[in-house]
Amino acid sequence: MDIPTFLAMVFLSSPLIFFLLRARLVWEIEPEDILNRWKGLKVLSLILFTLYFFTIAIFGHEEIAASDYGAHNDGWFEYYVIPGFLFSITILPKVVGNEVWGTDEEVALFFGWLFLVIWSSYLLIDWNYIP
Repeated sequence: MDIPTFLAMVFLSSPLIFFLLRARLVWEIEPEDILNRWKGLKVLSLILFTLYFFTIAIFGHEEIAASDYGAHNDGWFEYYVIPGFLFSITILPKVVGNEVWGTDEEVALFFGWLFLVIWSSYLLIDWNYIP
């Protein structure tokens, strides 16, 4: 694994790790309490996060950011930081919603999934899967 791919995986995981630590240390939320409400959506988000993480590991940063549209800045922000934050919102909506937006869990979960669908559509268009 090359250094850019490792950094991409770190950038993708960093927001989730940060908010998991905040949930544990500040909010005193146990890991098993995370899936109490909206379990199906959170499990789906964890599966999608894992798939994207392994996609980065398998193909590498150069393949992920090789599109013409994202080539102007190597895609660090648009391919790793934004999705990491969006996955954090959909997995930990109570913590991220209160910490970042000052809203409740349902509103953060709704906007997290809305932005995740928009980002996924952008990614599929950028990779030329949707004309």
